[in-house]
This record gives sequence, structure tokens and C-alpha cells, in this order.
Amino acid sequence: MKLLLIEGDPGTIEVIRVCLEIYRPNVTLINATMGLAGIEMAKKEKPDLIILDLGLPDISGIETLELIRQHTNAPILISSARTEEQIQKSLQLGASDYIVKPFNPTDLMDKINKMIE
Repeated sequence: MKLLLIEGDPGTIEVIRVCLEIYRPNVTLINATMGLAGIEMAKKEKPDLIILDLGLPDISGIETLELIRQHTNAPILISSARTEEQIQKSLQLGASDYIVKPFNPTDLMDKINKMIE
């Protein structure tokens, strides 16, 4: 199983990497730190699940979500410290679920498990 993580924060990337290593060692993690790179990886890699941060450095997470949805129906988990309005907009545009930063690793794994089972 492939999980695409589109996240600009190295600390968050590391937390997610360690969680997957411990609780889901069968998951292959691929990572992009920019929205445009994440869109290309989503097209090329065909991930089974995408975790998308809304606060990306190059283009907005909402725009990234819209462009990814043109190429895949894979579940997308929004990871965000943004406003409730932005989270709701992402759900309307096709995100499957969201988790608010900072998040508890157990909560993250619960959401991942529900989305891939």
C-alpha cells in the first residue's frame, strides 16, 4: 500500500513516518513538500491514500486538493492548523476526512486505519 504525504513541515513528516513505521510497516510512504510536486506524485505513483496539509509553501492546499481530485479518487486526509471554514471547504471539494494540527499520533493512526480498511 502506498501513502502520499504532501506536507511542508519536517517535524510533521517525521511524526507520520515514525507512526507508519511502528503501526503500519507494510505502508510505503512517499513524500512531497510542495503542492505542485504532490500533484505530480499523485499522478505518477497512484497512491492508495493521500495526507494533504492545507498550508503548503508554493500553492494553496485547497488548490492542490482540487487538482489532485482531477486525477484520483484515493481517500484524502486533510492535515491542517487552518480555520474551520477552510477545512469545510476541503471536505466539500472531495477530501475524505481531516485532522487538526497539532494532532495526537493515535488519532492520526485511527483515521488512517479507517480510511484504508
